[in-house]
Amino acid sequence: MEYLHITSPEFRELSPIPIKYTRSGANINPPLDLDRIPGSARSLVILMEDPDARERLHWMAWNIPVVRHIGERRPMECEGKNDFGQSGYTGPFLPFGVHRYQFKVYALDIELDLPAGSSLDALTRAMSGHILGSGELNGIFTGTRVLKARAS
Repeated sequence: MEYLHITSPEFRELSPIPIKYTRSGANINPPLDLDRIPGSARSLVILMEDPDARERLHWMAWNIPVVRHIGERRPMECEGKNDFGQSGYTGPFLPFGVHRYQFKVYALDIELDLPAGSSLDALTRAMSGHILGSGELNGIFTGTRVLKARAS
């Protein structure tokens, strides 16, 4: 399996995710730049998880065409239900503390025959045996109470 290089023009590895991309802001997906995608890739999958909250799933999308840039607010081809019961992106939000948020991208050798609204388990099963490469970008978000205290 190959390693994909994932970056964002909005934040670096383990640096704060701008408020715009959180539920305290516009709650839109951040832009992602992708490099080292295998030439035989047919589609991409994106997952956003909070491993500090028992793997809380914030976003999953699949059958994304093989592109080098995913823009903010980009409509996705197919999205599943996250742990908030919604399809689509749900940005970070914490009353306190600091959490990491992992943006994982997978390059697949197929497009998935998986209906919108599917679960993470169904997506994981469908991807099995078809992953050509993967990579991740980790951002952090600090709880809103901490942010307000710092501003005072």
